[in-house]
Amino acid sequence: MKKIAILLPGPRREPVGGYKVLYQYGNYLASVGWQIDFIYLTNRIVCYNRFSGLVGKIKAKLFSLLKFYKWFDFTSSNINHYVIKSLKKRDIENFNIVICSSVETFIYANSSCRVNHKKLVYFVQDYENWNIPENILNYTLSHKDVDYITISDDLVKKITKMGGDVSLTLYNGINKNDFFVNIPWNERDRASFLFLYHPSERKGCDLLLRAIQKIHEVDSSIKFSCFSAYTKPENFPSFIHYVYQPTVKQLNNLYNENRYFICSSIYEGFGLTAAEASFSGAIVVTTRNGGVEQFIKNEVTGFVLKERTLNSFMVAIMKLSQKDEELNLFAIESSKKVRIQLDLDINFKKIDSYFKARYNNKRN
Repeated sequence: MKKIAILLPGPRREPVGGYKVLYQYGNYLASVGWQIDFIYLTNRIVCYNRFSGLVGKIKAKLFSLLKFYKWFDFTSSNINHYVIKSLKKRDIENFNIVICSSVETFIYANSSCRVNHKKLVYFVQDYENWNIPENILNYTLSHKDVDYITISDDLVKKITKMGGDVSLTLYNGINKNDFFVNIPWNERDRASFLFLYHPSERKGCDLLLRAIQKIHEVDSSIKFSCFSAYTKPENFPSFIHYVYQPTVKQLNNLYNENRYFICSSIYEGFGLTAAEASFSGAIVVTTRNGGVEQFIKNEVTGFVLKERTLNSFMVAIMKLSQKDEELNLFAIESSKKVRIQLDLDINFKKIDSYFKARYNNKRN
């Protein structure tokens, strides 16, 4: 059986967008005949100090005994999960293809394991400059003999600029069985806004929260909700409905309870939650952040703020809170356009065809 290793930067109990994307593709590839091994590396090169020392070793051991990935519904028996500190070159030889999922896993596979570039694939989901110096990050994107897969035109430009060749672009597809409209837009609360809360500076939530606080002081009838993989911070505004680690079903319901979804990010590789929200019928309001602009076009499939400022958020939210039936058709049509563009079933076929061709070319 053809074997693919997918290298991930350590195990995670909470839902993570980048992991979810690879879980979806791995699950599908396993269902059509590939053996998929998800390998969660815990060494310092990949995970820094998350699994270092005695406590780290115990934590890694516990993860290896638990089904920490159970938040995703795996349906194929051709899937294994391994939590290990390191890989030896001889381990890699057992795989036909090795997929790196992050800049750290690529650095490890390239320098420590010295994986043959003929079997190496770098699946780029973001411009990951938060832990790695930019010159090193750019170097990882520069290899002519590595196949790069990525998820947006903006990332294609970055990889190409650095010298790498993108073999396949897969705009993140959304599972239409998970995210769909179950409450018509015009039956949702008129002034209802949802956003993803994330403490990372790149997600831009601090500025959005300042805008929301000021709006609430002027008009407390506007409803705000958020969801997060992180526990609710202390001193978080009490008037914002906070949902911690929702299930897929709960998240779809949450999208359906709100007319608008706000993406406040400074930069996004793609913007998975914005796409999910659009599939669920919410109108997306986004900053200019690269990834989300792949599928949200201003006044076509949502609204794009010209500037990422406190005033821009406030004006957009206050203006949209006054809208009603006049945006109902727009909500329906914009969701329909995004659903056509981000068809996960098409992506499944593309990635299977790509790997089959790659595997067959290597054998010939």
